[in-house]
Amino acid sequence: MGQVGEASALSLPEVRHASAIVPAVIIKLALVPLISAASAVLLGLDGHALASCVIEGAMPTMVLSLLIAEELKLDVPLAAFLIVVTTVLSFLTLQGNGLFCRVSFINGLPAPASKQA
Repeated sequence: MGQVGEASALSLPEVRHASAIVPAVIIKLALVPLISAASAVLLGLDGHALASCVIEGAMPTMVLSLLIAEELKLDVPLAAFLIVVTTVLSFLTLQGNGLFCRVSFINGLPAPASKQA
């Protein structure tokens, strides 16, 4: 009887409104890295520091959001699905962001000119 409980715990939950995660995925994996890069440039970061900000911004949705969804009585299966989708897609987007950072910020483009007073 214990095996039946374990098997049901591993089954996929029913996710209602799965298409609702599309904007969240686009924002998290595409827009946030761009905002992170722009913010880092405005702060005067360059090279590895700038690349680190972009890569950190491109990380998938954190698991803490699942606990927040549960605490606020939101759609927990949808939040869990968002975490899974962004984590799986981040394997691709992190590679792209890493390559972009390597070419643009570390080896390619010159560092922005610092302001001298």
